[in-house]
Amino acid sequence: YGQRETEKNWAQLDELLRELSVEIPKLSESQAALIELYWHIQVPVCGCLGTERTKLANTAIDLVAAIARSLQDRFETLYDVYLVPLLKLVERTNKVINQRAQSALVAIITDDAVTGQRFYLSKIEDGLGSANKTMRGCAIEMLEACLKSGKGSIPSEEHRAAVSRMVVLALQDAAVNVRASGRRIFTELLPEALKA
Repeated sequence: YGQRETEKNWAQLDELLRELSVEIPKLSESQAALIELYWHIQVPVCGCLGTERTKLANTAIDLVAAIARSLQDRFETLYDVYLVPLLKLVERTNKVINQRAQSALVAIITDDAVTGQRFYLSKIEDGLGSANKTMRGCAIEMLEACLKSGKGSIPSEEHRAAVSRMVVLALQDAAVNVRASGRRIFTELLPEALKA
C-alpha cells in the first residue's frame, strides 16, 4: 500500500483493495484495532478514490462501504476521512463512478443514520446548494435515506429546521428528479419526522 498508483501497479493495487474488501467482514479484532487499521490505510484508499481509473475507484468505493458496514456506529470516527472523498466522486462526469459512489453513500447512511445524522445533514445541505445537479440528486437521496433509516425522527430543533430548509430547496430545484424526491419527502416522510 505504500506505493503510488502508476501504469504498472494499478492492477495490483486494485487486487489488494478487492481482497481487503472481502476480508474485512471476517476480521474479528476489536473495534479500536479495526479503526486503527482503517486510519493506517486511508492514504492509499483515498488516493484510489481520487483516481481517474474507473475500475480502481469502484473497488475503493466498495472497500469504503465494507469498512462502514464493519464498524457500524463506530464509523463516525472516520467520516471526514472516507465520506468526503466519496462525496467528491458524485460530482464527476463519469456516470459509473458517481452512481456507485451515490449508492455507497445511501447504503452507509441507511446503516448509520442515527449516529451520523449531524454529519450527514450538514453534508446534505451543502450538496443541495451545489451547482452540480448530480450532487443535488445525491443529496436529496441521502436525505431520504437518513429520514427513513432514522426511524423518521429528527432529534433536535436545529436539525428539524435544517431538514425543512433542505426540503424547500429540493422543491424549488431545477432538476426534475430532485423536485420529485423533495415532494416524496414532503408528503411521506416529513410529517412524521417533524412530529418527533
